[in-house]
Amino acid sequence: MKKIDAKLIALTTIICMLPMVAGIALYKDLPDVMTTHWTFGEKADGWMPKSAAVFLMPVLMAVFQLVMLSICKMRVKTQALPKLFSFLIWLMPILSILLYALMLVTNLDMNAPIDKIICLILGIMFLIIGNYSTKMSFEDAQKYMHPAPRNEASFRKMSKLLAYGFIGIGIVLLALVFIV
Repeated sequence: MKKIDAKLIALTTIICMLPMVAGIALYKDLPDVMTTHWTFGEKADGWMPKSAAVFLMPVLMAVFQLVMLSICKMRVKTQALPKLFSFLIWLMPILSILLYALMLVTNLDMNAPIDKIICLILGIMFLIIGNYSTKMSFEDAQKYMHPAPRNEASFRKMSKLLAYGFIGIGIVLLALVFIV
């Protein structure tokens, strides 16, 4: 990926807002008060009025995306983005679509296995971050990380340990898909 430009900002923001189309299409079938958060064990513990859930949730995801892109843009002054930043740029639009779809499906009483789906999403996300965490060069780490690593050997150890941690957590979460 090259750099964060206006087209990328517009595209990812639109993708964050895209699930609203499905919410509008299904609006009359949705309950007046929608479940928007669940505990482990699939018990509802967060609710919103239908209009807020349908319209506000994608707007909030788009705002989070704009904040994240702003932070990435401030940190990345060069043309090329590190691979981890490229993944993070697309994380919010993907989560917006997946989590909004999960919210709609559960509020339409389609009995989705929420615990398994969330463990699957998080497990894949942790595996990807673990994989990309070793791909950053020492020079990029000195530019983008705070505090900056002091030497390449300690940076390599730290990134390898971080990768093992993320990959380990990802594997545990994926295993929970079959246990939960």
